[in-house]
Amino acid sequence: MSDDPASVEAFEWETTMAFAKQLAEPWQGMGEMANHQRRLAAEMIVRLYNRCTMEAQHTMELRQQVKELRGERDELKRQLCRVLHPRKRMMSANEMARLCWDCWDCFKDSK
Repeated sequence: MSDDPASVEAFEWETTMAFAKQLAEPWQGMGEMANHQRRLAAEMIVRLYNRCTMEAQHTMELRQQVKELRGERDELKRQLCRVLHPRKRMMSANEMARLCWDCWDCFKDSK
């Protein structure tokens, strides 16, 4: 098995589904009620696994969105700083960072 996340996820999915299938199969010697409970447990495992997978994907999408929004916010702060301080327009990010803390905060990632 490779370290590729898709391969890891595929392996985890196959393992989970194999376990659930085995759990769902009735055992000889067990009563109908016990086998019914095993089948319900298998179904629950599959539902929970699928929900966790969807939530993990949603979390990754939200993290990416936060990263993009922070980038937009920082760019807008830099633009506002340039508008509010016209003489700074010609300064480099390093010069602006030395000028004041607010500008350092705006320009720290643009160096």
